[in-house]
Amino acid sequence: MEYIFIFTLSLILRYSLPFYLIIFILLFNFSNANSQAWLNDSLLAYYPFNGNANDATGNGNNGTVYGATLISDRFGNPNSAYTFNGTTDHIYYTTTPGYKPATFPISICMWIKSNDNNGIGTFFKSDTWIDHYTGIWIQVLVSSGTLELSYGDGGTTSASQRRSKFGTTNINDNQWHFIAGVIRGPTDMDIWVDCNYDPATYGGSGGPMLYTNGDGSSGIYDVVSGTAYYEGGIDEIRYYHRELTQSDLIQIYNYPVPFDSISVSLGNDTSICGIGSINLIPIINYGNAQNYLWSNGSSNSNLNINSVGTYWVQVMGNCSIGTDTIVVFPTTSFNTEPADTICSGNNIQLIAPLSSNYSWNPSTSLSCSSCQTPSAFPLSNVIYTVNENNGGCIVVDSFPIFVLPSPQVIASGDTSLCGSAPIQLNASGAVSYTWSPSTYLSLTNISNPVANPVTTISYTVTGVDTNGCSSSDMVNILFPAPSEVDFRDTTIFCNESVILFTGTSLIGTTFHWQPSYGLSDTNSVYPVASPLTNTTYTLVVQQADGCESHYTFPVNVSAANIFLPNAFTPNNDDINDLFSIIYSCGFELKYFRIYNRWGQLVFETSDVDEGWDGTIDDRLCSMGVYAWVVVGRNTYSNSGIFLKGNVTLIR
Repeated sequence: MEYIFIFTLSLILRYSLPFYLIIFILLFNFSNANSQAWLNDSLLAYYPFNGNANDATGNGNNGTVYGATLISDRFGNPNSAYTFNGTTDHIYYTTTPGYKPATFPISICMWIKSNDNNGIGTFFKSDTWIDHYTGIWIQVLVSSGTLELSYGDGGTTSASQRRSKFGTTNINDNQWHFIAGVIRGPTDMDIWVDCNYDPATYGGSGGPMLYTNGDGSSGIYDVVSGTAYYEGGIDEIRYYHRELTQSDLIQIYNYPVPFDSISVSLGNDTSICGIGSINLIPIINYGNAQNYLWSNGSSNSNLNINSVGTYWVQVMGNCSIGTDTIVVFPTTSFNTEPADTICSGNNIQLIAPLSSNYSWNPSTSLSCSSCQTPSAFPLSNVIYTVNENNGGCIVVDSFPIFVLPSPQVIASGDTSLCGSAPIQLNASGAVSYTWSPSTYLSLTNISNPVANPVTTISYTVTGVDTNGCSSSDMVNILFPAPSEVDFRDTTIFCNESVILFTGTSLIGTTFHWQPSYGLSDTNSVYPVASPLTNTTYTLVVQQADGCESHYTFPVNVSAANIFLPNAFTPNNDDINDLFSIIYSCGFELKYFRIYNRWGQLVFETSDVDEGWDGTIDDRLCSMGVYAWVVVGRNTYSNSGIFLKGNVTLIR
């Protein structure tokens, strides 16, 4: 049973695997449709070199070939890759605005077959400006056969105008290699060779990446010291504006089919019981196995087991993974226990024979699924089975349980009372009944007792049928509290009155208002209220059934309403001869002062009823505008009052 196995990070962490194994343990999917969608995510340009150098994304970044010739690709497909002669061959790519992203991450991957002897061989460059470092590029350094991944800031071709990472893996061996570069920042780059991370070093001190209007290119490297041309093959260039992870690279490596693959088999599923062992040896049908990983974390080429279970092996080579799984079953025997009967809603304890471990099924209605004596809560007839492991042998015990339906006990008598009265309770659906609590009940063991409660109470009746199964129902008798209705505050001035009117028709046998202070009639439906201070009146309405309703009317009294005119005529005609304070109740004067326009005090009094006659020292004051000030206190709220204004004296 050969299939692609999905590994998770938790497995890697669990076994603390070494790095050279971790790089192979990845999730990938060979579904053609899904791979197409994934491959096109943030893809700026794709050059499959299938007979030409056109951009297969449709973005229009097509290439023009100068001398490079078509060759067979890594699979031997003719006219499916380009080879460069190392002297003049190169490709220029016409670029659109999206070809040169201003932000990282940027990734590039491709297949190369390098046998370069010309110092530097450039596989891809996103921007070309003679004698300047611009855009990004990836190339082979012939002196070491290793990769360089760089970007330039637009300056001339010196280390101070670029940021680079230099690999350590020799790829200049005239063999097909899958290489990739990821740039996330000036000192945050990755170089990958055949899905292996290359622990490279950083170089250069350039500034931010800069582009020009130049074309992209392959095969040419033009710097101040001269022009170098690449010698070797290039295929399947993919240029992304996103980060390619190691998992991404393995998927690309194996798309549409793996370049090299591994077929592994552990044979057919088998069984084991008692004392014994099996030596699992993977058979490699084809492919080159470099490393092994077993389900228990072992990295040996074989695994000796002595217990049942599911075992898998992962055989790894470069970017390819082969996996197989084998299931080792125990020998199994079966027993059936006598059936038990319970009532619906009840539980029963199951007891399995003594064993080293247990596995119950179904487990959804059990208190535990791996213990010897779980409690079962089935809702319907069911057969529970338990697998008992005895030295690698499995014994399966069955426990049939029949569930009897409980009676449908229905109780009636729910009511609401405002006074004392007998209530007839009734229950049905069973053959015997028990009521609780017994408080206020005539009897507790019949279906229809009489209750005489004086307060809110709930009764529970439990009925039992002919099978001994039971169920319960409840009766609620309520004594509701008086209903409460609050009306908005009403405000009057002192010495005023207000009718206490609810706005609705009130139905009741008696009406009573409280307190009686300031009311015309405490037993009237709509009395007149004339309080001198803030008062909240409550109307209690008694209904014929004994229930009460309470209505609340807050009445606020506004005191110290003060007014002074803006002119007076002291000409002894008994009309407006005095300028005085006009006020309601609840005002206490501290002083009343009047000043002429030069600030001279012409009148002062602390008697609230005394006014100014337009004279000073028995001399008539001239006509004009005078300023006045009133200072006093609101005797209801005990708050201070300060008023000022102008008055015109007219003769």
